[in-house]
Amino acid sequence: MDECHRAKHFNEYGFSTQIGNAIVELQQRLPNARVLYLSATGASQPSHLGFMTRLGYFGPKTSWDTAQSFVNSMKNK
Repeated sequence: MDECHRAKHFNEYGFSTQIGNAIVELQQRLPNARVLYLSATGASQPSHLGFMTRLGYFGPKTSWDTAQSFVNSMKNK
C-alpha cells in the first residue's frame, strides 16, 4: 500500500477517515493477501499504526488485543 500514511487516521471506534476505513476493510476481506506498507512518513506517533493490522503488534495472540490498547501502552512508556 503505497503512500499508506494517508490512512494513518484510522480508529477502531469509528473516528476514521474514509481511506483508513477502506484500507482496514480491504485487509479484512482479503485475509490471505500479502500486504506491504510503504511510506516515508507512515507513523510519526503510535496512533498512526492502527490501520497496519498485518504487522502483528496487536490483535489475537499478541500482548495487546486492540490497536488502542497498543497505542495506550506506547504512550505510557
